[in-house]
Amino acid sequence: MIRHLYHSRRGGSVVELLVVFSIGSIVVSILLVSVASSRASARRVECTNNLRQVCLALSQFESAFGHLPSMGHFVENDRRRKFSIPKHTRLSGIWKILPYLDHTELSEAAKRYPLVHSVDTIPFSAIGPRRETSVSTLLCPADSADGGNNIRFCAGSQPFAREIASSNLRSEDEGAFGGSGLRLSQVRGGLSHTAAISERIIGSGYASGTMITHGDVWAANIRGGTIKSELDATLLHEIGVELAASPPRQFIGVAGRNWAYAGKAFTLYDHIARPNENIVAIVQGTHSNPFGSYLGMVSATSLHPGGVNIGRLDGAIEFVSEEVDLTVFRRLGSIGK
Repeated sequence: MIRHLYHSRRGGSVVELLVVFSIGSIVVSILLVSVASSRASARRVECTNNLRQVCLALSQFESAFGHLPSMGHFVENDRRRKFSIPKHTRLSGIWKILPYLDHTELSEAAKRYPLVHSVDTIPFSAIGPRRETSVSTLLCPADSADGGNNIRFCAGSQPFAREIASSNLRSEDEGAFGGSGLRLSQVRGGLSHTAAISERIIGSGYASGTMITHGDVWAANIRGGTIKSELDATLLHEIGVELAASPPRQFIGVAGRNWAYAGKAFTLYDHIARPNENIVAIVQGTHSNPFGSYLGMVSATSLHPGGVNIGRLDGAIEFVSEEVDLTVFRRLGSIGK
């Protein structure tokens, strides 16, 4: 009898130990998921704060000069001539708001050394190599890239990002940064209903291999009167969706890795496609010369689950779902709707 009881107790202890291990594993799994979720939430909050700071900097610049900075190679001779730059510069307008982000010295250095050459001949010696001139406010902590900018400026909801034929007329589908310096009085859709900035994953850094569709960009030769006249948001969106099924082997892996360069490949984005949509981003030009990329489709993407952060012209920040209605999203990116 005693021996029987002993074996019963021993068997019961093993079962109890297995139960304890099982419960412990479940608790650890729950804790790991909770920790990962907390970290993701923290990164999203930090990203939101960065967008808020950039929106504030844009507001301060607009208050001082009466217009928003352009993000392309437009000559801006304002009344004080403080921001006059060479005609064919490829410098983005980010350098103009750097003083409001506590980077005055970097802004002055960029002003003295406009980018007028290719990616391999950057006259940026005063501030060091491009990857060493990182501005933390322009980065999302969820992205592991070693420099560049996650924050992009809205070019609108059409393939083009500049004033049409250099006229004073603006397209209804143009964005806040789709042409030369925008005056807020030109925003017909209302500041609270118009996107100013969003985010995009920085490119993989490679020029061949497997394309990361949420960060890399394909440079296609889509210039030309016939194609350009027929190209619209719907057609370009269809092309991007088709390409996603078999992404190009050559692409711009350095997309978004330099805040100093102008164009959709580096500092602009548009509302042609939904946030985080599986689509190949396209810019005009060629693989070897992607600069001046004002024609194309580069959507908002992020590593935040479910959507992207967007800053409006009134300074409000919101999280926009990747399931948003495309028509509504395109209106959000336009100054005239």
